[in-house]
Amino acid sequence: NRSNVEKAAKKLAWGKLVNAGQTCIAPDYILVQEDVHDAFVLHFKEQVKRLFYNGENKTDSASYGRMINEHHFKRINSLIEGAVKDGAKIEMGGNADLKSLTIEPTMLTSVDLSSKIMDEEIFGPVLPVISYSKIADAIRFINEKDKPLALYIFDNSNETKQILQQTSSGGVCVNDVLIHISNPNLPFGGVNSSGIGSGHGFYGFKSFSHERAVVFQSKIDFTSMVYPPYEKKNWVLRLLKRII
Repeated sequence: NRSNVEKAAKKLAWGKLVNAGQTCIAPDYILVQEDVHDAFVLHFKEQVKRLFYNGENKTDSASYGRMINEHHFKRINSLIEGAVKDGAKIEMGGNADLKSLTIEPTMLTSVDLSSKIMDEEIFGPVLPVISYSKIADAIRFINEKDKPLALYIFDNSNETKQILQQTSSGGVCVNDVLIHISNPNLPFGGVNSSGIGSGHGFYGFKSFSHERAVVFQSKIDFTSMVYPPYEKKNWVLRLLKRII
């Protein structure tokens, strides 16, 4: 419903644009059910302006970050230009200022899924929004890409369980973003291409420790039973097969 879409848009606007998108767990793209796609686009734009704009269209707010350096500024601009060249529509933003290293919060729709922006971690204030028809389509889309460091689900139905069971990611937040990293009692880390091992509390201790196996042989030593020659020890082989 409208209130759920608006709430999701606000949380995702914050989660995407805090530090101008330069966080490892910022959402790289949004999958939106097609019947609420237009409503989400509208609410996301409204929430971005409320949270990060100084006035109607100015991003000189103290709450909105800048690109870390010129190289990264040019990289993000290149991703936007490439996506537009491939047919993407700029729903908001798209402007940039090299002098201040500012790139406006930018939302893209009608994105070509083969565009470079869909193949790498963006790490900037650019959000592709992609619509889907059925939840199975969204799950298939997620699974066709590298396993993400974080997955955010906004849903109040049984589809949440289906998504959790049929996808793999470093961590998950349901009906929120980013906050899982703040819980010291939960492991934080990736899976496969998004990282190996976990930090935080006991999980971090385990990840950065080595569990060494140590065996002390007892005085009663049966190891010699498995020494060759094996032609004379068929009974041992039969015994081992039973045990194994």
